[in-house]
Amino acid sequence: MRSRRSMVLYLCCSLLLSISTNTAFTNQDTSSVPKTPPENVRKPKDKVSTEKDDKKPTPRTISRKTYSRAELLARTRMLASSRMPNMWGDFFDGTPYPLTLKDLSILPAEWLSGTASPNTELRGLRLPRAGGLALRRVKLAENSSPLPMDRLIGNYNLFDNVDEIGDVTRFTFGVEKTFDDGLKSFEARMSFAHTLSSNQIYRTPVGAPPFVTQALDDEFGNLVLTYKQVIRPLDDGIVTAGIGIGLPTADDQLLFNRAEENPLLLMKVHNDAVHLMPFIAFMRQPNDKLMIQGFAQVDFATSANPVLIRTEAGQGPLTNAAKIEDVPLLFLDLGLAYKWIENREGLINAITPLLELHYSLGMRDRDQLQPGQDGPPIFDFETSGRISVLNLTAGASLQMGDSIFVRPAFSIPLSNGAGASYDYEFGVHVNILR
Repeated sequence: MRSRRSMVLYLCCSLLLSISTNTAFTNQDTSSVPKTPPENVRKPKDKVSTEKDDKKPTPRTISRKTYSRAELLARTRMLASSRMPNMWGDFFDGTPYPLTLKDLSILPAEWLSGTASPNTELRGLRLPRAGGLALRRVKLAENSSPLPMDRLIGNYNLFDNVDEIGDVTRFTFGVEKTFDDGLKSFEARMSFAHTLSSNQIYRTPVGAPPFVTQALDDEFGNLVLTYKQVIRPLDDGIVTAGIGIGLPTADDQLLFNRAEENPLLLMKVHNDAVHLMPFIAFMRQPNDKLMIQGFAQVDFATSANPVLIRTEAGQGPLTNAAKIEDVPLLFLDLGLAYKWIENREGLINAITPLLELHYSLGMRDRDQLQPGQDGPPIFDFETSGRISVLNLTAGASLQMGDSIFVRPAFSIPLSNGAGASYDYEFGVHVNILR
């Protein structure tokens, strides 16, 4: 698996390097400085000074080419007229936190069962992440393009056999609007999913260790806003940059001691963190049939999410136990599309197969736990390993008329490390151009 991941990283870096090399060499101007007009030249004072001046090398300047607005518009409109498909994507946002309660003696009876004894650790609790599974963090490349466009967005994604949970389905709706003659765009999208519920129950069965239920429910996710701008033309494409912002609109994660009337809240994980997602992308069309595009994105939280836990019996306030800082993520995406059938009569007018590689990497081993009080921590994370996932996506873009594009696709993990939490992904993405 390591060799496959290394190969993908090498291909991505080589492709990005080729883009920067082409543009760098075409931007240099090594022409010499024009000679000073004769009327501005001072007469030499003597023969010695003239000889010294003759020995001085002629100064040279290197200037960077400034791309005109006309060049940016020309490349952008060329790609827009080709109707090449967007990137499809692949990302699933993690499995529940693996928790260990460090010392049961400082917790009230609601945390204990008949077999649990004080001064021991309680391992193996699986608490869903605040904000909802498959809803908190997003890959901006999913059903997106380096090219700004006017469109309505609709995504359906099914993640099969998610680790100890079952199937998770996600729906996403959004809109993208261009401005500045199509060189910039603003996008908003919102997801909801049938996934782990934001309200879970802590069970203390007789004769068995306590556990957290894995109840499923329909949950809304975080609102994602994205700004995109064409920053450079290429000979056969464009380079785009921008930033996404993930706003914490999803619910906090709550853990109760029972499902009956008047349940007691044992734990609360806030969904407070705003996520920033800067990215750079490119799109190239070497010929009328082939299109290549890629994204490089970072996702990091601007703050940590507070965790409150019950340490006293009764209905009193919860204790500020810790803060959880999400692990920063790096996404690298590379996609190819080839126009197979064009100008066909009937319901489907064009078919464009697509093939993509997606790599997701945690920039440290796990989410960071920051103690919220003096003394020993009440709970800790069990080691889950650094996220490192390589996925392969294959599908097709079906054009219906001038403005409707339907794209079914499959995605499968090529690696089995931390983060590879489902067997396969199937989905259908719809874009309605305006």
